[in-house]
Amino acid sequence: MMTPAQIAAQREIDEEIVSYIREMQESAPVRPESVAAFLIQIRRRKLMMSQVADRLAYLVSRGLLAVKQEWSAGEGNVLYYTVTADGRDVLDGVKPWAVG
Repeated sequence: MMTPAQIAAQREIDEEIVSYIREMQESAPVRPESVAAFLIQIRRRKLMMSQVADRLAYLVSRGLLAVKQEWSAGEGNVLYYTVTADGRDVLDGVKPWAVG
């Protein structure tokens, strides 16, 4: 079970992920690697790629992000993320983070 401090830290990371994708999706496809680079290098988060992948999967399952899978020669399946309408509503404060 997570402590209130851990839950708050996780919520902050989730908000940073959704905000980053919302900002970047208009200019380029957003891949997990770019999200991880943003969190690790720019925001100075101590995260591993597997943790970022877990958070992305969670946010997709909650309906805040959508994921599109494409095949790219040489890279295999590539994932791209966009923010859903629910994700925008949560970021804008229209809906609470406990969207279900």
